[in-house]
Amino acid sequence: MDEHVLLRAEIENHAKRMETNEQLALIAAGAIWSWLATQKWEPAFTAVLCIPAGISLLLAGKWWALSCGIMSTAKYLRRIEAVLELEKYGWESHIEHEGRGWFTRYHIAFWSLLTLANIILAIVFLNLHKRLVS
Repeated sequence: MDEHVLLRAEIENHAKRMETNEQLALIAAGAIWSWLATQKWEPAFTAVLCIPAGISLLLAGKWWALSCGIMSTAKYLRRIEAVLELEKYGWESHIEHEGRGWFTRYHIAFWSLLTLANIILAIVFLNLHKRLVS
């Protein structure tokens, strides 16, 4: 039973890290876009335009890795619940029955929209500054 408690804590830790990564991505992108908006344009800034989207993609990959870890741990916990005859009462068995679709869809939407927004902003910034120079 101690193992079950430890593994549930691991899942909770992964979920907290996912939330922290979302906050980090938003703060980093906001800081970079704010900084760029207040600077006189330099050609070297073109590379900086890629950083927010890059951060989003890297942290989306981290989300995927954490999500795979959660699913693997959850699968193992369901086996423990089956051995202990807790299928009707175990949390992971309940979640499997009810589904995690909303959780996964939310995260896919979050990372997709954030990455897309960062790419669009990079294009807008680049085009805006090209127009100002010409």
